[in-house]
Amino acid sequence: MTRFVGANSSTFPYSALAYIEATFIDGSRISGSGTLVGRNDVLTAAHVLYDPVLGAATNVRVEFGRDGRTRPIDTYDATELSYYKLETEEPGLLSQSESEYDFALVSLSDAVGDDIGWFALGDYAPGKEYRVTGYPGIYRDASGPR
Repeated sequence: MTRFVGANSSTFPYSALAYIEATFIDGSRISGSGTLVGRNDVLTAAHVLYDPVLGAATNVRVEFGRDGRTRPIDTYDATELSYYKLETEEPGLLSQSESEYDFALVSLSDAVGDDIGWFALGDYAPGKEYRVTGYPGIYRDASGPR
């Protein structure tokens, strides 16, 4: 079932979901989703921050709770990136085994989590209910990422 968060995007847990836009040395941009997992740390995928050909992103901006044109919370610039340098066997595609290393942290200078909350990290618990939420490109429309 597809749903847009809308008016709830500025309240936890949706406020702790990040829309990330990374710019690379050639001016190309890539976007992805992230999750605030500490006062100022965003967990995301390494492929959002690093490209085997272009290297690391030169600029990374993070927005929380975004829904289309609605931006209820400030935009933040990354101050530090920690990621695996993914070297895929097939350019542009991750195999299942390569995806084990497809994670990264984006650090922000502001402790935004003190205001909007953050998710705790924990072990997977079989039988529990989980919700997948983020900014998949397929739902982007004229108003922006949703």
